[in-house]
This record gives sequence, structure tokens and C-alpha cells, in this order.
Amino acid sequence: MNMDINKEVANKVRQAMDHKGESILNTAKLSAIPYSTLYRKLDDGGDFTMTELGRLADALDVHPSTLVPDSFRQEDAA
Repeated sequence: MNMDINKEVANKVRQAMDHKGESILNTAKLSAIPYSTLYRKLDDGGDFTMTELGRLADALDVHPSTLVPDSFRQEDAA
């Protein structure tokens, strides 16, 4: 199960990068995450820290919640 979550997060980060038109190299620079770390985590679905997700969200101009699995978001009470 954990691997599925990691891959889902990696996919969401890739989608945000694609939407903004950013490469892994430039995203790594903008987020202050070493290129090798970002590449590895995107490639094999490694664990992203909350700090890394926050830096990525800032670098890609997205809300941090867009980078976590949908199941992690709380639905608004009606």
C-alpha cells in the first residue's frame, strides 16, 4: 500500500511539473531539492517529506494539497 501512495504522489508532482512546463532539473533548482534526490523519488516512487512537498508546491505554484493522494484530503461537510 505504501508503494502505491508513493507512486501516486510522484505522479501528482510530475503532473504539476508538466502543467507548468518545468523539467526535473529546473524544478530541483527552484525547490532546493538535489536533482538526484528528486529524480530518484519521481522515478521509483520514493517517500517525499512534507518539507519537500511544500518546496515543490512553492516552486510549481500549486497548493500543497494537489501533491498528495486524493484520499488524504478531507471532504467539506455539507
